[in-house]
Parts: sequence; C-alpha cells; structure tokens
Amino acid sequence: MAHPCLSCGACCATWAVQLERSELTRALRPHVVPAASSRYVILAGTEGDHPRCAALQGEVGQRCRCGIYDHRPSPCHEVQASLQRGRQDSCCDEARVRHGLAKLRFDDWR
Repeated sequence: MAHPCLSCGACCATWAVQLERSELTRALRPHVVPAASSRYVILAGTEGDHPRCAALQGEVGQRCRCGIYDHRPSPCHEVQASLQRGRQDSCCDEARVRHGLAKLRFDDWR
C-alpha cells in the first residue's frame, strides 16, 4: 500500500514554512526566500496568501511527492500523517480538510 501522503500533499499547500538560517544546508539554499527577519528564511512558494511549497511535485489530493524530502527542514518533520503512529495529527487533519480531503482513518494504513 502506498503511503497516504503520496496522494495528499495538503500540508505542503496550507502554511508558510519558516526556518532559521542556521538550519540551511547547501541542498536547501535554492528552495528558500528571505523572511521578514534576517534570522529566518521561508520555503519558496509558502510565503504568500495561497501557500504551496515550490518543492511539492504533483497535485494536492492526487499523486504527489516532496522534491526535497531527504533535505526537508525541521518544520516539515513536525507534521506527521494522522494516525501513522496511532494518534491524530491536528495539522495533517486541518490541511486535508482545507483542501476538501477527508481526515485519515485507521483503514487508510492497512
């Protein structure tokens, strides 16, 4: 069974993703834009009113993937697919609902 995130991508198209400059790596540098504070940067595409990470490949709610998955910053690690580890993740649930997708159920993991 494919991981539910590979047919979702909603979290990548819901919020701004801000990270500290100290977290930047060579692999991440091409994927960020300046933030309001010189201490931070933002993943490109997530800085506007209609966020969608520039690294998201595919369509939300369909086949998609993160183009920088192996190098994604800490804020991206914080959102976990709901019920993946047996508990709800409110960020995952909210992102899915905002994009017209149902919240994940335990059956989605079987």
